[in-house]
Amino acid sequence: MKVLIPHREELSSELAPYFDALENGFSFIPRIALLLGYSPNAFEAYLNLVQSHARGTSFTETEREVILLAVSEFHGSPYCLSAHTSYAISYGLSEKETIEARATTIADPRLNFLAKFGRAVAEYRGCVPREMMDDFEEWGYNARALMDAVALVMEATFSNYVALLTRVPLDFPEVKPVES
Repeated sequence: MKVLIPHREELSSELAPYFDALENGFSFIPRIALLLGYSPNAFEAYLNLVQSHARGTSFTETEREVILLAVSEFHGSPYCLSAHTSYAISYGLSEKETIEARATTIADPRLNFLAKFGRAVAEYRGCVPREMMDDFEEWGYNARALMDAVALVMEATFSNYVALLTRVPLDFPEVKPVES
């Protein structure tokens, strides 16, 4: 099945304010948003996840991007990797650090733990090893942080699956592969 990227005029007019906001923020409407626009329900569900993080979470912008990068690397989503690499760099990570976050080898121990934790939640479908849950608490994270982490993994998984299923072309610079 080939899914074509729609023009915003082809989509529900109820999404117009969101597309306007995206265009104002990015100076374009990301293709993945247009694809999600085929279903106002899917668009709203994804938007709710994204906006919930903007309202404040247990994690900084950089920490959130590290989790999103690690999960997107696990799923192998070129679109999401390119987008989140751009965001992470805008929040102060170097390109090298974004690659390390994807590989779960970033030098900062706290960021490295979060990358590994996010990836483990995705990889083990929520059944992370008990030791990792204990480590999560030892890093000072509580039940709220756990729910915030799960929401981040779900946000990444949602957009990763949409991007992979539709093979959406990149809107952001292509990223270098992680070296094995």
